[in-house]
Amino acid sequence: MSRQDDFSEADRTVQELMARRRSLSGPAGLSGVIRQPRLLLLAMITTLGAACYGYEQGAYSQVLVMPSFTNDPAFSKIALDSSFKGWSVSTLGAGGWLGALLNGYMCDVLSRRWSLFIGGLICLLGTALTTAAQDPTYLFVGRFFIGWAVGGLSAAVPLYNAEISPPELRGTIVSMQHGYGTNYISETNSASWRVCLALQGVPAILLCALCFYIPYSPRWLCRQGRNDEAIQSLAWIRNRPIDDELVKIEMLEIRAEAMFEAELNANRYPHLVGTGSGRFIKEAKLQFLTFGRLFTTRHMLKRTATAGFCQFLQQTTGIDAIIYYAPTIFGGLGLSGNTTSLLASGVIGVVFIISTFPAILLVDHTIISEIFPLSTRAHGTSFGASANWATNFWVSIVVPTMLDTITWGTYVFFIAFLVIGVAWIIFLLPETRGKSLEEMDIVFGSDQGAEEADLLARIQRELFLAANLEVFEDGHGAKIASEKLQ
Repeated sequence: MSRQDDFSEADRTVQELMARRRSLSGPAGLSGVIRQPRLLLLAMITTLGAACYGYEQGAYSQVLVMPSFTNDPAFSKIALDSSFKGWSVSTLGAGGWLGALLNGYMCDVLSRRWSLFIGGLICLLGTALTTAAQDPTYLFVGRFFIGWAVGGLSAAVPLYNAEISPPELRGTIVSMQHGYGTNYISETNSASWRVCLALQGVPAILLCALCFYIPYSPRWLCRQGRNDEAIQSLAWIRNRPIDDELVKIEMLEIRAEAMFEAELNANRYPHLVGTGSGRFIKEAKLQFLTFGRLFTTRHMLKRTATAGFCQFLQQTTGIDAIIYYAPTIFGGLGLSGNTTSLLASGVIGVVFIISTFPAILLVDHTIISEIFPLSTRAHGTSFGASANWATNFWVSIVVPTMLDTITWGTYVFFIAFLVIGVAWIIFLLPETRGKSLEEMDIVFGSDQGAEEADLLARIQRELFLAANLEVFEDGHGAKIASEKLQ
């Protein structure tokens, strides 16, 4: 049989393997997640990283209206000067922007697992500084470190969860990422607001401790050439034996993706292959060059602009402004008393929790990750996250001043951006659900996605031939993947 015949047979068998994996994988959505308890447990552990961010948003907004904080001369400028208040809030966004940009490098070099651990440590450092604050400088620096931590975690958590999840459960697992009573301690003792800020360290401590027990991402292990460890990790997560048919097929897909990335980098950046540069320096150069590809061609600029504008519009809905300044806003609406204000903030949290369930049940994919070709998908997603944090930084600064100067006009400002966002989504944003890479290429006027899809298909064929697998029918007509007979 010729090599071409081998490839034709491999094409058919790879397609059969993919269809076989889908048939073995079980249901999608929440019901599928429940059937994989280890996957659900890992998602719950890593979501502690998201809890660090979510708690910080609500906690600091409440601290800003606590009498024990506002009446303290050391912090009175934050309470009385709207511009200074905005800067104290916005340092979180500045740190988040940095964390989101550095996240890709740290995840690739240190692993997703230890990037989560480092994020937890940095969050603990920021928490310690804000809890022990003696003047606004402590709060500024501490919130910057917390932002750095949660900026990295907001990207590392969904990346890790996506890589340990099978395709049919990826959207559900990723969408799972999403201090009221301390005010009663005292209205004069600073313990009331310090305890409120200190509680943020609880999920950070738990995350750091549990990182010693979670497995490495199988995809990251494959990228490091640690294939034996990768299949052991994958089998443990799936709660199946190493020689299980589904584990074999999924491992084949993971190895193909790792080989695809390695070959693509070798073709594009041959000067970095086989050089004497250290691993960390080489990875930094690759990260920088790949980020640069987001802006080098017209079609990539359109994709990058789409990702950035999506995140810009998410922030200009005003939702983070409401989270950061909820007690202040509700107080301005005539609601008096700390209890009423804090309860109003709690309502927002309840709405957040309720609105998460439709996303878990219905969302299968995310737009930003699907508009980029395979080779720049991680970097495009990272850029989108950094755009979100940069807009967060800007919105946090201007909102207090807007509330003081144009009052209700602040809400008109955000409504205008909501109208712009709706129009852009309806008339300009491409639909990505169920679209192939080739179809996305047509939208953005490129053939890069198709070329990369062809390269991945060739690698899958070659890997199939080398893996010595075949698909055959059992006595009941079911297709089974197994080792070829020698």
